Amino acid sequence: MGLTLLLGVSSTAAFAQTPALATVPTARSEAPPIPASIQTDASSVESLTSDAKAALAAAATVAADATALNGEVAASGLTVDAPTTVSVSAVEAATADLDGLDLLPIVLLPSLTSAVTDAVADTQAKIDGLRERLAAAVSAEEARRAAEEAAAKAAAEEAARVAAEEAARAAAAAAPAVSGPVASTGDNSPGAAQAAARDIMASQYGWGDGEFSCLVALWNNLESRGVVVFRARGVVTATG
Repeated sequence: MGLTLLLGVSSTAAFAQTPALATVPTARSEAPPIPASIQTDASSVESLTSDAKAALAAAATVAADATALNGEVAASGLTVDAPTTVSVSAVEAATADLDGLDLLPIVLLPSLTSAVTDAVADTQAKIDGLRERLAAAVSAEEARRAAEEAAAKAAAEEAARVAAEEAARAAAAAAPAVSGPVASTGDNSPGAAQAAARDIMASQYGWGDGEFSCLVALWNNLESRGVVVFRARGVVTATG
């Protein structure tokens, strides 16, 4: 084991992969076999190296994710709760210690790999937290815009209603109005009474010939009976 701890990864692996040394005889006696501990350590070296490489790959991925997320937050222009960036300095420091792992003593690999793994996990947690804060900011912005749109729509509808009311009042003010009783012309005939009534109903209520014809029919019916047939604003016309 002492030999393994002192040799680097490449040296130990190379040494462990030369079984011919265990079987080459000498002139005087047969060489002893390679201890089993060295063979076992070679397998351990491969496992440790594999773990270290996986940790470095994970570190590269999380560093790229953090950089991309930092850019996304900055480009959004939204107010995101702090912290608004994810630092990758811890990952970079840990991976720097593990760089050139083929030249590192085997005894250092477990601790250096663990340091990288811990830095990756911590950075990933910070990435997840920033993603949640960014999502909350996006939701808040969408709600704000929806409220603004609803308020603008309500204001436009109210403005349209007020404009319609003002237009109606202006039209009513511009229409000719009959004030006071209609002056008598001295003609008390049914035709004169109908003419006066037609003028009043047209100016006050907008009646046309169609509406007034019904009133004339009723008028003629009552007139034949000698009944008072019209009263409007103090003017009374009677027949019979």
